[in-house]
Amino acid sequence: KDYSGRYCVGCEAYLGDDEMETIDGVEHCCKIHRKPCEERTEENYFFRLSKYQGALEKLFEDRPDFVQPAWRFNEVKGFVDKGVPDFSISRSTISWGIPVPNDPDQVIYVWFDALLGYISALLHDDDEPSLENALKRGWPCDVHIIGKDILRFHAVYWPAMLMSAGVPLPKYIYSHGFLTKDGLKMGKSLGNVLEPSELVDKHGADAVRYYFTKGLDFGGDGDFAAERFALVLNADLANDVGNLLQRAIKPLTKHVGTTFPAHTTPEDNPLRAMAADAAARCGECYEKMDFRGAGEAALELARVGNKFIDDQAPWAMFKQGKVEEGVGVLMACLESTRLVAVLLSPMVPTVAGKIYAQLGFTPDEFAALTWADAEWRDLPEGREFPQPAGGVFERIDLGLKEEDKKIKPAPKQKKTQQQAPAVEDILRVDMRVGKIVQAAKHPDADSLYVEQIDLGEGKPRTVVSGLANYIPLEELEGKTVAVMCNLKPSKMRGVVSEAMVLAAGTDKVELLEVPEGSEVGEQIKIEGYDDPTPDELLKSKGQAKVWDRVVEKLATDQDRVACYDGKALTTSAGALTVPSLTKSPIK
Repeated sequence: KDYSGRYCVGCEAYLGDDEMETIDGVEHCCKIHRKPCEERTEENYFFRLSKYQGALEKLFEDRPDFVQPAWRFNEVKGFVDKGVPDFSISRSTISWGIPVPNDPDQVIYVWFDALLGYISALLHDDDEPSLENALKRGWPCDVHIIGKDILRFHAVYWPAMLMSAGVPLPKYIYSHGFLTKDGLKMGKSLGNVLEPSELVDKHGADAVRYYFTKGLDFGGDGDFAAERFALVLNADLANDVGNLLQRAIKPLTKHVGTTFPAHTTPEDNPLRAMAADAAARCGECYEKMDFRGAGEAALELARVGNKFIDDQAPWAMFKQGKVEEGVGVLMACLESTRLVAVLLSPMVPTVAGKIYAQLGFTPDEFAALTWADAEWRDLPEGREFPQPAGGVFERIDLGLKEEDKKIKPAPKQKKTQQQAPAVEDILRVDMRVGKIVQAAKHPDADSLYVEQIDLGEGKPRTVVSGLANYIPLEELEGKTVAVMCNLKPSKMRGVVSEAMVLAAGTDKVELLEVPEGSEVGEQIKIEGYDDPTPDELLKSKGQAKVWDRVVEKLATDQDRVACYDGKALTTSAGALTVPSLTKSPIK
């Protein structure tokens, strides 16, 4: 039948009204490619998608986890609930492509052909090309991973096509977001394309695998920035994991040599319970493609292990002649390190292999790992291990010159009678109590929210925040928050942000909680300091650095109180806190 519609050359697809927008006064622009779509009319063959309206509705009712993450499922279900249209599966206006059987004037539409390729590509070279043989080679798949921009093809059209052929559906479909670099969309015109091969050559495959799995939210948009790349890897792999291994293996070598002694960790040892919990949570997260959660579960065990060493102080035990007790602490920490290696091995197999090698295991033993090895079993008596030599992950240098790493003295200023005393940085910052009156997802970035925040100024300010990967949208509206108000407004993916919501944490993020009774618009002060005299706007280069210096001293303390240089952030109603994070940076 004849088909008319708006065609995006970049998507190679006809787009619906909800997939287009007006950009700079130009109507019917593709939301992804940001170019106007062509109006086309042609005679095509169609797939009767409407025939499967009921079957698709039942699929999403019976299997609410069929599309993940959950917000993608809601997006797809919303499209289906409106009624699915028949879609074109051939083209008459192009000559390249696979001819439609018995109609040489038509070729198979590229997207219809591409979806069929998921099954036909399973055939081996010597297989007879039949559907039966293809299905034997690995269909249905456990998980079908696709980009968010082609979700409709894979979560609506593809299941209906499989239903029509009587072929099983994937167990579930997982949609990932887009990748940006330094907050910008990558493109040749900007010269900011990230070359993965160069990144691997420079830092190794494990570093790249880890950052793009644990370091980002796999289901949402993610950003690559060289500084954050280095900070994440150094903090997690070099500090948390590497340090635990070295802090336990070196003193053990000193006191008992390079052969593990007989040792059984008591059942009530806190590391054993922590290890069991970490393994369970980690496994569940891998099953859900939640790589950040899986990595965090493993790292939590490493961090608890490091704290266990600090608290138990085995070096003091050795000085007191309590060698057996000291060895017990170290052996428990080394078994914890082995378990961390197992839990992280899907993401960083080379690092995990180095840990296993340092613990005396052979390459064949490491290669034979299964998830059953994530159970506590104590390191075997009599196993020899090599002398400790270097870390399991080499720290990434941020590239600072040596002179930049040193604190330079401030330039001397001439004293004059008129010179006023310098105002302390924190007193130049305008932090206030705000109330979120409205919150929504950013129209062009899954990792961002757009909030309207009442700051007692009569009109709410628009604020763009990177909270979408950490805090559910429904928790924001009506919430009282701490807001940094005098940074220069900046455009974030097309939306101007006029302030910044303050939160604590890195991998886990929590909003600063304002004490009940605080007034909207009230100034946030620092305990023991004079009242703030904030600049109207920190807009010049020199002024912008004021906030950079302040942020370095903002963190929660051991009691979860938000602090500046150890002094509490307060309102007239008391101190600001967070629900659970201690000694975490605030920004």
